[in-house]
Amino acid sequence: MLRSALRLAPRLTLVAATATHCQDNPYKTLGLDRNASQDDIRRAYKKRAAKAHPDHGGDAEEFKRLAAAYATLGDEEKRKRYDSGGFDFSQSQGFPAGGASDFGDAFRLFEEMFGAGFAGGPQQRRRRPRVVPREVKLKLSLADLFEGGSFSVKVPRTVACSSCKGRGGTVQTCASCQGRGVTVVDRRFGGSVVRTQRACDACGGAGETLVDRCSKCRGDGVVKEPQHSVNVKIPPNARDGYATTQKGAGDDVFYDGGHVRRDVTVVVEEESHAELQRVGADLVCAKRVPLLDALTGFAIDVPTVQRDDKRGKAFVVRADAGDLPVAPDDVWILKGEGMRDASGRRGDLLIRFVVEFPKTLPDEDDRRGRLAPLLGGSATAPAPPSKRGLFGGLFGSGGGADEGAVARRAPKARVEDLYRRRRAAR
Repeated sequence: MLRSALRLAPRLTLVAATATHCQDNPYKTLGLDRNASQDDIRRAYKKRAAKAHPDHGGDAEEFKRLAAAYATLGDEEKRKRYDSGGFDFSQSQGFPAGGASDFGDAFRLFEEMFGAGFAGGPQQRRRRPRVVPREVKLKLSLADLFEGGSFSVKVPRTVACSSCKGRGGTVQTCASCQGRGVTVVDRRFGGSVVRTQRACDACGGAGETLVDRCSKCRGDGVVKEPQHSVNVKIPPNARDGYATTQKGAGDDVFYDGGHVRRDVTVVVEEESHAELQRVGADLVCAKRVPLLDALTGFAIDVPTVQRDDKRGKAFVVRADAGDLPVAPDDVWILKGEGMRDASGRRGDLLIRFVVEFPKTLPDEDDRRGRLAPLLGGSATAPAPPSKRGLFGGLFGSGGGADEGAVARRAPKARVEDLYRRRRAAR
């Protein structure tokens, strides 16, 4: 078969062909303008890919370009990124550049729409294709993940019209190909004749022609369900990335023998919490306390993830005299206040304290003497630095005995710039 021959073709040929295809405009490749709908894109790809299929005597490179164009424009997210200039057409559908798998991906995409045995006769053309599930995100809070339950997620989809069963209306067998979807072409090369098959020009390879359009879908064969949603059950303590598959909840994928409903994989995405951070089965919470509270005591509100907690959405944690003082970055542990582990046992809640020091201090002559008994240290102020400075005697006489240096607090912007340059130098 031609597919095997393509995989054995010289690599340089594939690289050159891919370089050309990378420069293409997917709209021009499918013969569409930028206002084309998804139905227009699907019909344009179906018609052109059937004619360009290598097994029907079409151009293999054109077939690959059509597949890449449809992979870009048929995906709403990729199409938006391409239209905004943020998506490289050469990377569409994840096709590796310059390899034999370019053709493999193109064939797989074609088979999802037409069926795996398009070129092999009526029986093979009706083989059900293998369809990749569609993936959607479900954002849940820590409380949702802690409790679990049933959640609804919106999954807009396009399905076969129930009135015409996806046929677009009343159809009849194509008179040109007699329903086979292909026509036979004999080509003479020298003294021999080569017989090839190609998609029927009259029906586009469908084997049928439309006689009377369906009033519900207007001949498209599909209807859109923008408000469609599915309900999924999420077990308690599910983690970020948890996935569950809903059978037959997605779009209809058409092939020559009919259509098959795509599955939907729902992937859980954990929403960030304003105060709590999940670490395994534990929760971490950072709390700011003024220096006075860290020295004398405090009461703080700590959030909980348990919805039916009798204490409400938060509970109070107090610091008594025996717990004081609280130092910067001290960590307290509340047993059994975290998430659940695999056995159902609850983890812990860890509170890390950030002690806030005052920005200014009162201007008092005896300030040191009054604070020394509480904070420790000498009540007598240290002698001021010599005029030679803190490092005056380390590097020679410098500018003379009368010169000195006094250190001052660096501006915050200067400190951030210093650390940024140090990281860049590593």
